[in-house]
Amino acid sequence: MHLKSNHRNIFVKKLNKDSSFRIESELGVAGIRGTQFGLSTDSDSTELAVLEGKVAFKDANEKIKIVETSEQIIGTQRGANEVNIIPDAKKNELANSVTEINKVAANYDMKRLANIVDGYASKPNYTVKSALNMELVWCPPGGFIMGDKNDGPAHPVVLTKGFYLGKFEVTQEQYEKVMGNNPSSFKGNKLPVEQVSWFNTVAFCESLNRKERIPRDWKFSLPTEAQWEYACRAGTTTYFSWGNSPDPKLANYKDSGINKTKEVGSYRPNPWGFYDMHGNVMEWCNDWFGNFSNELVIDPTGPSKGDRRILKGAAWSYDGMLCRSANRMNFKANEGYRSDKRGFRLCLITAR
Repeated sequence: MHLKSNHRNIFVKKLNKDSSFRIESELGVAGIRGTQFGLSTDSDSTELAVLEGKVAFKDANEKIKIVETSEQIIGTQRGANEVNIIPDAKKNELANSVTEINKVAANYDMKRLANIVDGYASKPNYTVKSALNMELVWCPPGGFIMGDKNDGPAHPVVLTKGFYLGKFEVTQEQYEKVMGNNPSSFKGNKLPVEQVSWFNTVAFCESLNRKERIPRDWKFSLPTEAQWEYACRAGTTTYFSWGNSPDPKLANYKDSGINKTKEVGSYRPNPWGFYDMHGNVMEWCNDWFGNFSNELVIDPTGPSKGDRRILKGAAWSYDGMLCRSANRMNFKANEGYRSDKRGFRLCLITAR
């Protein structure tokens, strides 16, 4: 959520669409998904005080600061001050206001209202019929810390639009059904397709865009690096979705002793239902490779140009620690660059 200060109107960018809220009194209390915060504004400044949750505050200089539980910030035409602790008196005032609003909200089905906000609704898996009923899993809008001390700097990322991502890596039979060929070295219908260049994966997505009857303003694509890592972490903050140490019982990598790809879905899924995000084959992403900053980024898509594309997840022949959620690899994205360690996962995103 982002707040633009210094106006009587407070413009709030919700996680999937823009809305405008006019603050008619000294105190405005609102929230999405449990966030509780107060806004007070006049001609000179805007104050945000967060009672519970986390809100991103964007000031007049386009700088963003994160305000969390029991913190407040003031923005003026010169920018925003530092984030400070809310005094107890202000905290009590906010709590009382929330109590009053909850009394009003009790007259409405707020759960149903929240679930019909575009982007938040719990969605069933999406079936790609022309790719042998490939399953895609819904990822709701949200935020996470991207990167780690090894592949960083770690920094906050907000994804304002939900998206679908393949439950499994694209298999050889799915790829052959769509593209008419199977370039893989390790043959097997349920094995992930490999020996595909970045251009091959893009051509696969474009072919599905022509064949499938997809919702208006949506399209098949490779995931961005941020979308991929968001889905891989699935709400976790450890190196792997199961903890901080690699485990050959949970992923196909060098120490697993398999020395080749393994059928998709052979290991347990992560908390959001995605399989093989760690190991098996590394997966092409849409982004050009570029360095991270340590600042908040909203809907990152990587640099606008380059000669090397991002791959995530590492592969069957890599050391376990290279299969971390945050690990990033990059290779030249030319048509002839293929390997038995590189595959991909399909994404369905809004085209707007």
